[in-house]
Parts: sequence; structure tokens; C-alpha cells
Amino acid sequence: MTNDLRNSLPPREAQILAAHHAGATRIETGRQLGLSPETVKIYLRRARARRASAPRKLTPREHEILALLSQGLSSKQIAAQIGSRFRTVDAHLGNIYLALGVHTRTAATVAYLRMRATEADAS
Repeated sequence: MTNDLRNSLPPREAQILAAHHAGATRIETGRQLGLSPETVKIYLRRARARRASAPRKLTPREHEILALLSQGLSSKQIAAQIGSRFRTVDAHLGNIYLALGVHTRTAATVAYLRMRATEADAS
């Protein structure tokens, strides 16, 4: 998490996000900060919603996964092809869905194909 982002958040939320990004579970984060795991969950949901509302470009890895997804591959097949775990692929897919503002594999594929068509038209 960048310092700019930390400085723009309320102190408690910045602490929760820092602990989460360091790999702490909701329970561990709650214990460290004197909060219930449910409260930590609410803060993390708010952070995800804020992140989802801010448009961003896909990373090269996300483009690669999206291209494989558009070929009809499952998360396990994509993981095998890129040399990763399927849970990592699912995490990438979650980030892709947020970035594209979609909720399903099909909608992500449609958005990807539209992006490709737009890029082809531009060149």
C-alpha cells in the first residue's frame, strides 16, 4: 500500500489495511487492534468497494489470465498453463472482475473481447 493511500485513509482503516496486506487474518488483525473480526471484515469490504469504484488498468498477468479465460479454460487449467496455483488464479479473477466492473466469468470474457475489438479498431 502506498504512503499516499495510507495518508488519505482514516488511521484505523489504514492500520487494518496494512495488517491485511502484511498477511494477517481478520482474527489476527482484530486482536492486534482490539476489534472484532466482523468489524475488520466491514473495513475490508469498504476498502474493496472504494477500490472497485476507482477504475484501473489490468496488469500484464491479469491480461494473460483474461485471455486464457476467454478461451474457456477453468481456473485449474489456467493455473497449470501459467505455473501458478488455482487459488492464485481465482484471486486474480476477483481483481479482474473488480477492475472491469463485472461479476461473472462470462461478463469478464465479453468485456475482454470488447477491449480487444476496441484496441484493434484503434490500430
